[in-house]
Amino acid sequence: MEITKETQAKADLLSSQRKTLWIANLTTASVTAFIYGFEGQALLAILWCIAHYTLAAIRYADIRAYQRGDYNSEEKVQTWFRKFVLFTSLAGILWGLCAYFIYAINQPSVLVFSVIMMLSMATGALLALTAHFPAYLGFVLPIFSGLCLSLYFSDFSYSNILALLVFPYCAAIISFGKNLSRQSLQSITSALQVQYLLAQTSDAKESIERATHEKNRLLALISHDLSQPIFTISLLTQSLQNASDLIIMKKQAQRLQTSVEGLQSLFSAFMEFATIEDGRTPTNLSYFKIHNILNNIENDFRPLATEKGLGFYVDDCNETVLSDSLLLGRILRNIVGNAIKYTEVGEVKIYVECDSSNLKIHVIDTGVGIATRHLDDIFCEYMQLDNVNKDLGKGLGLGLTVVKQLCQILGHPYNLTSHPGEGTRFSLEIPLANEVQNNINIADNELALKDIHVLVIEDDTSVNIALSTLLQQWGCQTSCGENIDSALALCEGGMRPVDIVLCDYDLGTGINGLQCIEQLRASLDWQLPAILISGRYAEKIQQQAKHAGVPFLRKPVAPAALKKQLSQLL
Repeated sequence: MEITKETQAKADLLSSQRKTLWIANLTTASVTAFIYGFEGQALLAILWCIAHYTLAAIRYADIRAYQRGDYNSEEKVQTWFRKFVLFTSLAGILWGLCAYFIYAINQPSVLVFSVIMMLSMATGALLALTAHFPAYLGFVLPIFSGLCLSLYFSDFSYSNILALLVFPYCAAIISFGKNLSRQSLQSITSALQVQYLLAQTSDAKESIERATHEKNRLLALISHDLSQPIFTISLLTQSLQNASDLIIMKKQAQRLQTSVEGLQSLFSAFMEFATIEDGRTPTNLSYFKIHNILNNIENDFRPLATEKGLGFYVDDCNETVLSDSLLLGRILRNIVGNAIKYTEVGEVKIYVECDSSNLKIHVIDTGVGIATRHLDDIFCEYMQLDNVNKDLGKGLGLGLTVVKQLCQILGHPYNLTSHPGEGTRFSLEIPLANEVQNNINIADNELALKDIHVLVIEDDTSVNIALSTLLQQWGCQTSCGENIDSALALCEGGMRPVDIVLCDYDLGTGINGLQCIEQLRASLDWQLPAILISGRYAEKIQQQAKHAGVPFLRKPVAPAALKKQLSQLL
C-alpha cells in the first residue's frame, strides 16, 4: 500500500529532528554522567552513559534508513513508527534511572540538578516528539515515574510534598503534549490541503493556458483552411464570367466543383470534430454481427485500392460484438481510408482474431510508415506529416483525432505500431457479446440491478453526476460522496444499507480509492462488494486491487462493462 501523504509528512517531521535529538541527548547525558561519577558513582554513571550512546546510535541509524527510503510503504512506515516509540521509551527509561542516582548519592545539590534536568528533558521533548503522541508518552512517563519514586523515598525535607506536586505537573504537561500533537496533525493536514489546492490551481491555470493556445491555433488553422477554397472559388467565378470558350468554361467549372466539394468536406470535418469535442456524440450500444461492417468497408474501399493497384484483403467474421455500429464504422473507415491513402505499393489487409472475451480487428498496410517519435503526434488535431502545404485533397488532419476520441467514448482500447518504409498496423479491441451473454442474461441483468443501492465515490463532480445518472437509468438507487469523510457521513446518516461501492482511485485527499474501500469495509461490512475505477493504467494499481479482491475498470468505462461487473458482484 502506498504511503499516505499525512503519514509521510508526520514521519518526515519526526526524522527531521534526528540531529537535534542526538546532540541534545548525548551532550546532556555526558554532563549528567560526569556529575554522577564525580559524586562517587563513576562505574554506574559510565555504563549509563554508554547505554545512552548505544541507543542514540541505533535511533540515528534507523532514522537514516527511513530517509534513504528503506521504509517505502504504508505498512513499513507504521512499523517504523512502532520502532520509534520503542526507542524513545527506552530513552525515557534511561533518564528515569536518574532516580537511582538521586537515592544513592543522597546530596541536595544532586537532587536539585536531577529534578531540573529530568523536568527539562520532559518539557524539551514536547516540540520534538508530539507529532507522534505515543512516542512522547513513552518518553515522559518513565521520567516522571522515576522522579516521583526518588522524591518519595528521599530523606530531604519536603521531598514527599515535591513528589505529590510532580503528579499534577505530569498530568498538565501530558495534556499539553496531547493538544500540541493534535494541533501538529491539523497543521500537517492543512499544509497538505494548501499544497493540493495550489496544485489544483496550477493545473487549472495550465489547462486554461493550454485551452487558450489550442483555441487560437484552431482559429488560425480554420481561417487558413477556409481562405484557400474560398479564394479559389472567387478566382474561378471571375474567370468563368470572362471566359468565352466552352472547353475552358467546362474545365473551370470542374475546378470550381472540386473547390466546392473541398469546402463541404472541410465544414463536415469541422462539425464532426466539434460534436465530439463538445461531448454531444450520441452512443447506442447494441449487439450486432461484425460481418456487416466488414462487408460494407470491403465494398466501399475495394474500388479505391484497385484504382491504386493495391491488394485489398478483408477477413470474414460472423462474431457478435457489443459496440455502437455507426461509430465503430466511422473508426474503421478513417483507419482504412488512411491506410489506402498512404500506401503506394503492396497491400492493405484487414484481419480479425478472437480470444475468450474480445475481438481484435487489425488494419495492416505496406505504406510509408511512421517514425516512432511521431506515433503520438498523428492523433493531434490538424497533424499531417506529409501535407505541409495544406492540400485539401489530402484531408484536414482530423481523421485520427476523431478515431482516438471515438475509441475513448466507446471504451475500445487501440494500438498503433509503425516503422518508416515498413508500413503500419492499427489494432482495435472490441468486447465479444458471446462472453457477456454466457455470463449475464440481459433481461435478468437489468432486473438484478433494479433497486440496488450503489455508493459512488468520485471527487470530480461532473463524473460523479454522470455515473449516478447512468446507474439510475438502470434502476439503481445512488448516493454520492467525494471522499472517505463524506462517504462515511452518508453511511452514518441513517440511509439505506449500501449494496455496492463504486470508487475512483484518485480522490485527491491523500487517501486513494483502495484505502477508502478498506475503511468502508472496516466500518460497514468486510464483505462489502466494491469496484475500483481509474484513468491511470498502472500495473501496480491493478495488482493492489487484485490483492484486495476489488475488480478494476479503466476510464473511460464502457457502460456495458460496468453493468457486467455490477451484475457479477451481485
